[in-house]
Amino acid sequence: MSLKVGQDGSLRLPARVLEAVGLRPGDEVEWKLRDGRLSLGRSQTAPPDLSALLRERFGFAAFRPMQRQVIEAVLSGQDTLAVMPTSAGKSLCYQLPALLLDGLTLVVSPLIALMQDQVRSLAEKGIRAIAITSALSEQELARAYRLLAQGRVKIAFVAPERLRSPEFQRATAGVRVALLAVDEAHCISQWGHDFRPDYRLIGEVHERLGSPRLLALTATAPPRVREEIVGTFGIAHVLVAPWDRPNLRYGVLKAADDGERRLTAARWLRRLGTGPAIVYTTTRAQAEGWAEWLSHALREEVAAYHAGLAPDQREAVLRRFLAGEVRVIAATTAFGMGVDKPDIRMVLHVTVPESVEAYAQESGRAGRDGRPAWAMLLTVLEDDLDLRLFLLEREQPDEGWLRRRLEELRATPVGTPHRFAISEGERAQATLLVSQLVERGLAATGPRERRLEAITLKSPLSQGDADDILQDIDRRRQAKFDRFAAMRRYLDLTGCRRAFLLHYFGAPPARAKADACCDRCHPAAFGGRPATAVLKTRPVARTPGRPAPAAHEAIGHAPPQDRAGDSVLESLLAWRGERARSSGVADEEILTRRHLEAIAEALPTDLGELRRMKVMGEPRLAVFGKEILAVVRREQPRPADARPGRRHGPT
Repeated sequence: MSLKVGQDGSLRLPARVLEAVGLRPGDEVEWKLRDGRLSLGRSQTAPPDLSALLRERFGFAAFRPMQRQVIEAVLSGQDTLAVMPTSAGKSLCYQLPALLLDGLTLVVSPLIALMQDQVRSLAEKGIRAIAITSALSEQELARAYRLLAQGRVKIAFVAPERLRSPEFQRATAGVRVALLAVDEAHCISQWGHDFRPDYRLIGEVHERLGSPRLLALTATAPPRVREEIVGTFGIAHVLVAPWDRPNLRYGVLKAADDGERRLTAARWLRRLGTGPAIVYTTTRAQAEGWAEWLSHALREEVAAYHAGLAPDQREAVLRRFLAGEVRVIAATTAFGMGVDKPDIRMVLHVTVPESVEAYAQESGRAGRDGRPAWAMLLTVLEDDLDLRLFLLEREQPDEGWLRRRLEELRATPVGTPHRFAISEGERAQATLLVSQLVERGLAATGPRERRLEAITLKSPLSQGDADDILQDIDRRRQAKFDRFAAMRRYLDLTGCRRAFLLHYFGAPPARAKADACCDRCHPAAFGGRPATAVLKTRPVARTPGRPAPAAHEAIGHAPPQDRAGDSVLESLLAWRGERARSSGVADEEILTRRHLEAIAEALPTDLGELRRMKVMGEPRLAVFGKEILAVVRREQPRPADARPGRRHGPT
């Protein structure tokens, strides 16, 4: 056997030798000479004093529940999945071992703000760390890669999509990685609420790095998602912390319209006094609108936070919120991950989250100090469900695009690198396709360029393979709608909301009821009797200047009247504009003008005819179909003796 000497003077053993004696990269070893034979094994030195290291380097008096068990599992060389609730201190589970392991700790995270925050925090503790993100300039990125290649950092944070960049691969080619930590590990699951295809390629990177010990961390992994994480990484050791947060009070309040929702939100935020709060919205436009309205209603500054702000603006908002200069933030889900503010007294969702997992993760940012806090959801049910279904459909992969790429690959010889151009909007589905091919052993990835995806087939791609890939992607699409259906069940509960959440995440029932568990168990704490669903009648859209419809027109046919000069297309465009404004999206994201022109020309009379036109998918048809038909019917001329149809909305 030949030994290689590294630039730092260390001996490099082949991976097969380490595996044969049960060692992992980063393990301390002992050499023994006996009877003329040299042997090696894991060092038998005394275990480190973890409590002393916790106090001296991190300033904490004691470990939080399950932190020590996870750290000991990592140090013993076990690949581990740790499921720990928000605020349980997951980051310490790789930061502390990084100080004891010989080599680099590489942390994969999708959250730039979290990485930057941790790098600053570690620097204050004298621990060398870098974050390799898109927020770095070219000069900063080059310096980060240089430090990484020279082994001058203990912890490196990297976004999953960076793992395949040529620069990153060159920088890590000669680096000893002792620990690969995968934060937000639920992102690997096709059935999880925050699936990111780049996570599916981490297994390939793990092998390329020499298969160092692996730690997967997540706060929101129901049993099915845990199974997929374990299966993907081959993890044998799973640790699940108690999920319940007894200090959180869960409530759902249902308003009749947006005006009532806003007044109710302001009332609850005033009730907090000086307590900090996060108001979660779905879109950037909503975050801006709520911040402006609440600033007037509360007579205090309310800041908006979303991904559309410049990095320095987001940084300024976060800094002021942490310092207590701003009490309330109106934000999209871009805000919150890794934000260390334990005294948040309320997380208030003013739109419906896409899944129970997302809701639990965002609500869990309240009350990290252990004091009572509110996890509230305030909804105008019909509007919120419509918007969420629309957004879910918009996120779905383009089947036509996927089929074209698969046909290209079927025509590509095995072993020949294939590249195809991708736009920014196609990046996610391109990665999804590549991950499917790699997982099946059909292809290997090449370095990704800015606008090019690279892949090489390892075996021929059959039509059956292509069909299987499309079916898997379709199952993922259905899984997103299934998760939203679970969120809808949470809204409509008649029983305990805490019990629902515990069961959903596979956690044992609460040992004892909290003082104000939820609006179902303790309605008085939430302002009276339990909330019931309030479904409002949808007003029909009208062109500017047209008189408001009579009450009986709200849903269904309008009475015949003179509509000279109006056209179906004009009314459809007016409807689209109103719908887009209420949803906080661009007009074209509701339906394109070309599709509206086709509808105006065809004049469909029922959902079947509208469906056969193929101008929208089923989810969007379910959301918008009846409204479109109502607009079309209003604009069509009627015989003099025609009677307007009428149907009543729910009361």
